[in-house]
Parts: sequence; structure tokens; C-alpha cells
Amino acid sequence: MPKTIKDPIYGYITIEDRYIDIIDSVYFQRLRNIIQTSYTSIYPSALHNRFTHSLGVYWLGSLSFESLVNNSPGIKETLTKSELENTKNTFIMACLCHDLGHSPFSHTGEKFYNINYINDKLVAIVSNKYYKNDLEKEQTIVGKEHEIMSALLSIEEFGEIIGKNNFSLFARCIIGLQYDQNVKYSSKERKCLSLYRACVELLNSNIIDVDKLDYLIRDSYMSGYSSVAIDYQRLINGVFINEGSSPVGYLKSSLSVLESVLTANDMERRWIQSHPVILYESYLIKTIIREISCKYNTPDNELLSLPALTKDGVVLNDVGRVRLVSDADVLCLAKMDYETSDAVKEYCDRSLRRHPVWKSEAEFSLLFDFKKNDAFFEIIKKWEKNLLEGTYGVYSINDTFYDCLKKELKKLNKQQRSFSDRSKKSTFKKRMTKLKVELEILKDIKNYLTSHSIPFDLVIITQQQFKSNIYKPAFKELPIGFKNVSDGIKQMSDASFLPLDTKEDNIFFYMYYRRNKDNNEIDVEEFSKVLRKAAIV
Repeated sequence: MPKTIKDPIYGYITIEDRYIDIIDSVYFQRLRNIIQTSYTSIYPSALHNRFTHSLGVYWLGSLSFESLVNNSPGIKETLTKSELENTKNTFIMACLCHDLGHSPFSHTGEKFYNINYINDKLVAIVSNKYYKNDLEKEQTIVGKEHEIMSALLSIEEFGEIIGKNNFSLFARCIIGLQYDQNVKYSSKERKCLSLYRACVELLNSNIIDVDKLDYLIRDSYMSGYSSVAIDYQRLINGVFINEGSSPVGYLKSSLSVLESVLTANDMERRWIQSHPVILYESYLIKTIIREISCKYNTPDNELLSLPALTKDGVVLNDVGRVRLVSDADVLCLAKMDYETSDAVKEYCDRSLRRHPVWKSEAEFSLLFDFKKNDAFFEIIKKWEKNLLEGTYGVYSINDTFYDCLKKELKKLNKQQRSFSDRSKKSTFKKRMTKLKVELEILKDIKNYLTSHSIPFDLVIITQQQFKSNIYKPAFKELPIGFKNVSDGIKQMSDASFLPLDTKEDNIFFYMYYRRNKDNNEIDVEEFSKVLRKAAIV
């Protein structure tokens, strides 16, 4: 018997019988304990989880598939009822399970997955030559870490429900691996190709899909931040199968909603996801997970791995078995080291938090004129990498970090003197020159902070400068259907008056400091002069 669930966004959601066993399983229920966003540091009410989001994507997927078929009458003539039903079930299961493999703290933790290992394992379990060939053509791994893990975990645990013949479509939908139109697939895949391609695009698109649609609406509602109203019903009612390079098109009635979705996505990425406070909390969690991993991980047992997500779990030394790992498990392990871990103390005690010197990309741009390939930026990125990887055993730029660089310089100097070969000496001298520049920059920064009684204890986080999805070719080429216009299908660039010109990519960075005992703030303009002077390398 179907189950009805009340959702704050969509009202009542109907769950068909065939999906209830998946939702009731320990693997899907684990998502109740994985927070959806990292926004709670500035939006305390953003407590929604991956469980409710996954149900929302399931519901939008169900509605969009019906519209897709109804707005593409040729597909009903091409495929049998059973072929349509099988494709629908596979697609909706992919929508339901698309986040099953999320790590604790969602995107923050997934970077600790062994992506090469799980990708190879997924290729092996899908066991489809066309899937493997399309993957190899990309010359890189397709899909984010959690997407690959979700497809893998789902097939391993629910393979019988999904059906072996559907593994390829199921995995493609989740990781976003598109079917190549020029390949001679099997007779079944060739017959269903346009529908299969549309299903992949509906769940994992470069621009708009049911996953993005749900989190844009849900994040805004649950967090309380003001966003653009999105008429999801009008948008979904307009989807149709497009036979060109873009598999999914939208009827002209959806045009206004497409622009609203684009605006909402831009707002969330620019003002929420890239907020310096949110970025810093994510940095702390990464540091904490790295510390826990160094303490407990062994070659056979890793806290953030496929076995850890299952009911079998992994055995950690001095702890025991950890299974169905979630946010709470990581925090529990972290708090065991509260007395010895500065990162844990800072995460738990907000009064210890560092503060960003400048508060936005816009402020950074007014203060500096650094470019992506400047030598100074290369140094900044190197420092950030060293901190994230714990190269010097610290997660901030402080006296220990400074002393480690000085020791490294002494070691290089000693090594280069032992070489008689000129080329080797030259290589070492170049490395020494770069280290001397780094030390000079650090010395200037340290002197300024010390003279103002501010601790020499900084964190650096680099970011891509914001670039609107408006500039993506995939958005400009999005098919828009006009029934009363010759040729019928136009591109978004023909139908929208949004600025669709390209924009140069660049990066910027945030710098975080500890306030002194009197809680004095850094003079941003004065400090920026120190950095600008130091940046002349």
C-alpha cells in the first residue's frame, strides 16, 4: 500500500510500494543524520537533512518523468509500455538514492573518499562495456565523490530491486555520465537512447535538474534567507525530450522560471555557499576529519569509506566498530581529543573562532589587484595546501609554521652545498630563493600583527571568483520550445535577454585572524597595505 508523507515544500508526497523497502532500510535512514548544508553557522534554522532532500528529489523526479513523456508524444509510439515503466522506475530509484553515499557533513567530508578506488569498483559492478567506454572517453573521472559512492552503495545493497540490466542507466543518472549519441549501443539502449539521455540530464545536469531544484527551494525555505520564488510546477510541466546535443528542452511557458532558477542558484552560490564564515567552519571540519583519520585509519579500515557507510562498519583502534557513519560519529570521535586538538576546541567553542579580515569577494577586489597567476597567489595556494594536508602539523600560519619553513631553508642550504653538480645546485638555489621570499612575506605579516598585539595565527582559504551560470554554454544552448514559431526549437540565448557574454575566471582568498584579548579588530585597509607590499615578489 502506498505511503503518504507530509512535506513542508510540496504538501503530501506519495511513496509507491516498490520504493518503501529502500526508504525503510538502514542505508536510507542514515541520511536522517547527515545534515543537508553547512549553513547553520549563519542560518541556525538550516537543520534539514539529506533524508528529506532525497524524498523531495524523488517527488520532483516522479512529476518530471510524467511531463517528459506527455510532452514528447513520439516516445510513446517508439517504446512499449513495459520499456517506459522500467525506465521510469530506474530513473526514480536513482532520484531516491542519489545521495545515499554522502559522507558525514555532506560535501565537506566527501573529499576524504578514495575516489579512484570507488570509481573502479563502480565500473566493475556496473559491468557494461558502453558505460566503461563512455567513461574512458571523458579522460577523467565523471561525477563527484559522493555521487560515485551513492551509485556504488545503492547497487551493492539494492541491486536486485534495481535490476542488473538497469545498472548502467541507474549509475549514469546519479554521476551524470551521458550517453554518446554517436555510439552503436545495444538494440535496447539504442531504442531508448533519447529517453535515457533525458533521464541523465533531469537528475544530473550542468545547469538545472530535479536535485538542484529541490535544494534551491528547500534550502531557502528551511534556512529562512530570502530567495527568488520558484514555480517548480510550471517548470516541470514544460520539460520535453530534445533530439539535439541538449537532451532536455523546456516549453516557452517555463522561460520565466528558468531565469528564476538561475538567479536563485547564483544567489545561493555567491552569498551563502561562499560566505567566509561558512567556508571557515567547513575548513575546521576538514581539519578535524584529517586529525581523526590520522589517528584511527589503517590500511584495512578507514572512517570515511564504503564499509563505514554500511551496517557491517569498520573497527577503529581503541573505539570499536563504527557503522552507518554520520555527523554525530565524527563529532563524538573528535570530542575525545577536545583537550589536545585546537581545531576541536575552536569548532565547539565559538568564542575561539577566527574572523575574516575582509568579508566578501567584493571587498577583496576593492583592496587588491592580485591576478590568478601572480607569484604571490602561488605562495598563498601553497600555504593553504600545507595547512589542509597538515604538512607541518598545524592548521594555521603561526610561529610553528614559520619555524618549519626556516628549518626547511637550512636543510636545503646544507643539501645544495653537498652537491658538486651545477644543475643540482641551481635547482636547490631556486627552491631556496622561493622559500626566502615566503619567509620575508611571513615576517612582514608577523611584525604587523605583533606590533598591534594581534596573535600571529592565520588561516587562508582560496576561492574561485564568482561566475554566474549565465555564462555557461550549457545555459545559452538550453532548448526552448515555441509551438507557433518556425523551426519550433530555439536556444536560451535567442529567447532570454539576460547578459550571456563570457567572463574571465579568477581566484581570490580569505584570511582569518584571532582577535587579541581586548577583542580589537584588524584595520583592514592598513593590513591590506602590508599584504600589497609583501605581494611584490
